Amino acid sequence: MNKKYYIFECLLDIPSGKFLDLVGNRIDMLWFQEMIKLFMDAEIFKDSWSIGRFLEFLKLKSKDVGKSDIFPYEAIRVLDYTIDTKKKSIFAEDNEAYTNLNPVMIVCLTTLDSGMVQEFRLIREK
Repeated sequence: MNKKYYIFECLLDIPSGKFLDLVGNRIDMLWFQEMIKLFMDAEIFKDSWSIGRFLEFLKLKSKDVGKSDIFPYEAIRVLDYTIDTKKKSIFAEDNEAYTNLNPVMIVCLTTLDSGMVQEFRLIREK
């Protein structure tokens, strides 16, 4: 199946506290896991939900309650990958884990204002 996709590059200027980094910020990762646990315990969260669907749920919940502090983020960074059993870890010989040297990094903007995105350019179209 041929899927059309685009790769863009830009500089992002996002205010502190408005960027949810699920790649490089351990505090953000722990917060997100706590949100999943909180809503899973309340039987609202569905096991089949993708991370994107759960993020949409949090955004809507924030609007419903009228509290933007539930989900104050304007951008989210995630790492997406497919498990490849042929790859090996750089650091261990007999390890099921591996080091992904070609991850798909996704930045999703939940809000777009004129000052947030700078030097936007197309890198690749397929």
